Amino acid sequence: MKQIQRRGFLKASLIAGAAAHAPLSTWAQVKGANGDIRVGVVGVNGKGNSHVKTFHGMKGVRVVAVCDPDRSVLDARRRDFEKKKENVQTFTDIREMLKKGDVDVVVVAAPDHWHALAGVWAMQAGKDVYVEKPLTYCIWEGRKLVEAAEKYGRIAQTGSQHRSCPATNAIRPYIQGGELGKVQWGYAQVFNLRESIGKADGPLKIPDCVDYNLYAGPATDEPPVRTRLHYDWHWQWAMGTGEAGNWGAHIIDDVLNITGIKTVPKHTLAIGGRLGYDDDGETPNTLLIAYDAAEFPVMAQFRALPMKAGMNAMGHFRGIRNGCVIQCEKGYYAGGRGGGWVFDNDGKRVKQFKGDGGRAHAQNFIDAVRSRKPEDLNAPMATGHLTAVYCHTANMSYRLGRKAATADAQKQMQSSPLATERFDELVGHLKANEIDTGSNVLTLGEVIQLDAETETCTGPNAAAANALVKRQYRKPFVIPEEV
Repeated sequence: MKQIQRRGFLKASLIAGAAAHAPLSTWAQVKGANGDIRVGVVGVNGKGNSHVKTFHGMKGVRVVAVCDPDRSVLDARRRDFEKKKENVQTFTDIREMLKKGDVDVVVVAAPDHWHALAGVWAMQAGKDVYVEKPLTYCIWEGRKLVEAAEKYGRIAQTGSQHRSCPATNAIRPYIQGGELGKVQWGYAQVFNLRESIGKADGPLKIPDCVDYNLYAGPATDEPPVRTRLHYDWHWQWAMGTGEAGNWGAHIIDDVLNITGIKTVPKHTLAIGGRLGYDDDGETPNTLLIAYDAAEFPVMAQFRALPMKAGMNAMGHFRGIRNGCVIQCEKGYYAGGRGGGWVFDNDGKRVKQFKGDGGRAHAQNFIDAVRSRKPEDLNAPMATGHLTAVYCHTANMSYRLGRKAATADAQKQMQSSPLATERFDELVGHLKANEIDTGSNVLTLGEVIQLDAETETCTGPNAAAANALVKRQYRKPFVIPEEV
C-alpha cells in the first residue's frame, strides 16, 4: 500500500503546479468580494445544514451556494438566507455548481455513496474540499481522493472532528510517550439506541421535489424499499455504510489516532446481525469486530438495542457508552467526544483530559485554505482513508458472512482475552433483549485479509471480497481510474 501518511501532501512542486491542472479558478486566483473564502455545500439536509451555519458564521468566510437533489431542502436553505436578508445560489446538480457557483471551497455532506465522487469532481475543478466522514463508500475510492489531492495540490480535509479535539490531541502524546507504559489493547464502541426503520409494502414513491437520478448518483436508480427517503439510507448497502461507517469513522479513528496506528489491518473479522426487529434495514445493528492491526489487539463494537428489553437505557464499558478505551500496562484511558480520564489499574482517576468534540475542525480547514499548507490539516485525505479502510473491512467481513451457531462464533473470538470477554458480554446482552442465542442468530463474518501495498484482498475469499473493494458505478457518475 502507498504509505498512509502526509508525505504526499508536502511536495511543494504539487502546490506550485496546481493551477496548471485545475480547469476552473483556484482560491489563490479568485477570492470573492472583500477577499472572503466562498463556500459551496453539497447535501444540505441535517449535517450539511449544520455546515452551512458553521462556515457561514466564520470570519472571512461566506456560504454562497448550496446543492441538493431535493428542491424542498434547497427552498428551506434559501429561506434561511432570506430571513437574514442574504442571498445564496441553489443547485440540484453539483456539476452545475462547480461551473457557475463561483465557489472556492466545496463542503461535501451528501450521503456516503456521493462523498468520493463529489470530492474528486471538486478537486478536478480546482476547489479545496472538506469531505464528511466516512470519507468513502468503499476502499478503492479513498486512494482516488488521496491521488486527486496530490495531483491538483488541493487543501483536502476529512470530517473527522475528533482530530481537532483538545482532549484527543493531549491524550495522544501522553499514551504514545509511554506515560502509562506499553499499549496492551485498543477498543472502540458505540452503544446508540436506534429503533426499527419499519417495513415498506414496496418501493418508495419518490417525492416530486426530488431528482432521484441525482440523488442516486453512482448507485442504482431503482427506488429503495423503505418508508423514508432521507437518513435511512444509512442502513441499506446501496448508499450507506451502517453504524461502522457512521460512528465508527469517529470512534475507530480515535483508537488509531491515540495509539499511533498508521497501517491498514492485516485481518478483520466481524460478528453480528440485524437483531431484535424485522425491517428494511440491511446493515447490522449489532456488530463486534476484531482487527489484526498492530502488536496489540484492536476491537470495535456497535449496538442499537437497549441494555435490556423494554428499556431505553444503553449499556457501557468502563463508564463509556460512545467512545474508546486504551488499556496500557500502568492504567487506561476511557474517553469520548467530550474528553475523558486516565485511570490506574484499580479504576482510580489519575488525570482528566477535557475535550469539545472538535469544534475547531472546520476552522482548522479554513486556516489551511488560507495558508496553502496541507501539513496544517488535522485530518487530510490520507488520514480519512486509513480510518475508512477499518470501517469498510468490518462491513465486508459481515456482508460475506454466514449464519452460525453461537458456539462457532465464540470460537472465532478467542484471539485475545479482550475478544473473549467482549463476545461473552455480547451474548449476555442478546439474552437480556430476549434474543434466542441457541439458534443460528449471529452472522459469522469471513476473515478479510488485506494486502497493504495493493489495497486489495487476498486469501480464499479474495474474489468475493475484492468485489466489495470497489463498487460498480452507474454512468455518468463514475470515478475514473486516473483522477
